[in-house]
Amino acid sequence: MPRLFSLCLYLLSALGAFATPILSPEAFLGYSPGSRFSFHHRIVDYFEHVATNSDKVSLIPYGSTWEGRPLMIAVVTSPENHKILNLIQAANLARTGMAEKPTGKDPHIPIVWLSYNIHGDEASSSEAAMEVLYHLVERDTTHWLDSMVILIDPCLNPDGRDRYVQWQLETGAGSFDLSPQSAEHEEDWPGGRENHYLFDLNRDWCWQTQPESRQRAALYYQWMPQIHVDFHEMKSDNPTYFFPPASRPFHPAISQWQREFHQLIGKNHAAWFNRNHWLYFTREIYDLFYPSYGDTWPTFQGAMGFTYEQTGGDDAGRAVILPNGDTLTLADRIRKHFTTSISTLETAFRYRKKLITEFRTFFEKNQKQPYGIYKTYIIKTDSLPERVNQLLKILDQNKIRYGATTADAKTLKGFSYTENKEMSFPLTSGDIIISAYQPNSLLLQILFEPDPFLEDSLTYDLTAWALPYAYGVECYALENRIEPEISRQTTLKPPVSSAQTSDSEIYAWLVKWEDFHHAQFLAATLKEGLIPSRAWKPFRIDGESFSRGTLIYLLGQQGETGVQKLQKIAEETGVQLFPVSGGRVEEGSDLGSENVHSIRPLRVATIRGEGISSGSFGEIWYFFEQDLRFPITVFDTRYLEKVDLSGWDVLVLPSGNYGSFHKKILDFVSDGGTVIALEKSLDIFAKSYNNNPPTALTNSVDRGKRSLTRNFMSQETPARLFEERQRATISNSAPGSIFSVKTDPTHPLAFGMGDSFFMIKRNEIAYPLLEDTGWNVGIFPEDAEVGGFTGNNVKETMSNSMALGEEKYGKGRIIYFTESPVIRGFWYSGKLLLANAVFYQD
Repeated sequence: MPRLFSLCLYLLSALGAFATPILSPEAFLGYSPGSRFSFHHRIVDYFEHVATNSDKVSLIPYGSTWEGRPLMIAVVTSPENHKILNLIQAANLARTGMAEKPTGKDPHIPIVWLSYNIHGDEASSSEAAMEVLYHLVERDTTHWLDSMVILIDPCLNPDGRDRYVQWQLETGAGSFDLSPQSAEHEEDWPGGRENHYLFDLNRDWCWQTQPESRQRAALYYQWMPQIHVDFHEMKSDNPTYFFPPASRPFHPAISQWQREFHQLIGKNHAAWFNRNHWLYFTREIYDLFYPSYGDTWPTFQGAMGFTYEQTGGDDAGRAVILPNGDTLTLADRIRKHFTTSISTLETAFRYRKKLITEFRTFFEKNQKQPYGIYKTYIIKTDSLPERVNQLLKILDQNKIRYGATTADAKTLKGFSYTENKEMSFPLTSGDIIISAYQPNSLLLQILFEPDPFLEDSLTYDLTAWALPYAYGVECYALENRIEPEISRQTTLKPPVSSAQTSDSEIYAWLVKWEDFHHAQFLAATLKEGLIPSRAWKPFRIDGESFSRGTLIYLLGQQGETGVQKLQKIAEETGVQLFPVSGGRVEEGSDLGSENVHSIRPLRVATIRGEGISSGSFGEIWYFFEQDLRFPITVFDTRYLEKVDLSGWDVLVLPSGNYGSFHKKILDFVSDGGTVIALEKSLDIFAKSYNNNPPTALTNSVDRGKRSLTRNFMSQETPARLFEERQRATISNSAPGSIFSVKTDPTHPLAFGMGDSFFMIKRNEIAYPLLEDTGWNVGIFPEDAEVGGFTGNNVKETMSNSMALGEEKYGKGRIIYFTESPVIRGFWYSGKLLLANAVFYQD
């Protein structure tokens, strides 16, 4: 259960009944800042202590983590502002156009939001947050608190933080060990960077796959700050610090005022650092492009979004000697984060009036002169309604408005995401219309950009992410303005069968296989002990057409309560049940044909631990537990060699290096198991081993059909200047762009996907087409990139390479995903692909 926040905090604050003086963090915690790391509950205790004893602070709990730790912000402002806090919020939201203007005079109070410790093992900033809170309450900051509302989130990732702090406590000696090789400087796998499911929360601001992100975003939209700062730590050989201006590429949508303010706040920080003789740098590494960061997501919503990076991180501990001979202490890191926090407030106060004015102008422009060439987006709803549902949910979470049309049979012209070109299409009743003329227009434009303009290809993260590709929906972008005829607040409801369980004429129940909720339905029925089959060829029965992959539940096989279970699961998953009165079909193969394959119960496992990508493992773990809701056993590399895999049917390999486990894994497949290999785990099957027969992938690589190399400079002309060496690697890089994949729709791995799908490519490796016993289910055709940046050498080697493949090996099979189909949990259309792999049975 999450920690309960007492109502008396507000009551005591309102009454001014402060029984004790406000203690400094050192006095309250019992140790000096930097001498040790504080557990999350102690940070919460300190914030409660200050709020209880100060009329300048109130706490707002906004949710809890996967592991039940509380999430909260502190609202810091003058007692007078606390009395009109609702008015300040309402007036600010009215500036955005997201709410009506309240009665009463606009107080013109800007809002500054400081977010600490989103990466759990970048832990110094939460320590600094306590110092900032104490400073604001106990020092002469009346002029700031009279003129601003300051929101402090002391820890955005409590689960990750406590995982790191516990490790520090276990490994740290009583005194500091400065050796970088000591245990306290070598964090155990998976580290504290990510949350419980090992998701990077700083890449989840927009997608909001994790509860921490969703709950924080909901609170963010109640405040809409003018400034948002995200505090981080980085690894480096020097005790330095990064602050704005950010690096190129800047997204071209970022306003001139936002660019100017980057310069202004950077100059103020530099003045502080110069006085203290501290090292710092600007305009390098950390860009403003990918929209789901703690700096860009607020920036695309009118705020001044910043990332601050202090040298340190997981391997810095409490104190460490850096390679250049300098000693870096936790106290130093706390002090610098404290300084940029104060400098931020100082700059915000100085420009408080213009922050308000430009903020209002930003949203006025959104509604009157929206950015970009496209003014309307239309999503077709006549097929795959669940995909549309899921896309609309992310629009709801990001306060993007949409509606529908009641028109029919009207022909329009726009850019087709599916075909990657301009084309005509019919507008039909019920189609979703998203107008760019709305308050959160810029974020809409960013999320629907087919191919964002990249001013510098040396970038930090994904270079394309358009939601129509991520959700695999039919969508068109129009240059002309079309407003929806009716607003829509709820998602589409797919039909559910109304047939009664008492109908004695029912022979079987059928479920189409078109989208991921059908896979969720299948998983739930298997857990309930029901017995499904699957059609491998299309057929027509009772006047209805069914495609490959259709699920079949023969009434006679489901037991006495089977029908009730089916109907209950169908209602819970939004799946339509089709009752049929017999097994003879009008077209195709009958329900008793050899083209109908039974699906037996499955035991699935995956692997975590040293050598495995924590992010890749987290994607798989989350996919099974939270998306598919199907049991998965997790093994660790610490003891994997001892595990008897014969009791499992499917082994999912996250991206990673499997080293000494290659024989064990190949033996598992030879004995009849299925391996699903993702990203760099494919390497284990791309080489020969003495005691095992070669795989089809090994043979294809050995035949030289395509080179398999990670030598970035192998095809690159050496840079003319030494300083250009980093840029010289760009041609061999794949930071993340969208590719169209051509599929074999007759193969079970592609059931429900049509003849193509979209995938984000981050792996610079191009894997050859399978030969011999292999089958190439998905291929990267020539010129397959539809959005983003990929190095020329990577694109050249990718042409007609494998994206998704399968081969028989011994009695089992190996399924290859060269890229993650469920990247960061937000690439919805890929979830059906992974489910196909899990439930693929002969």
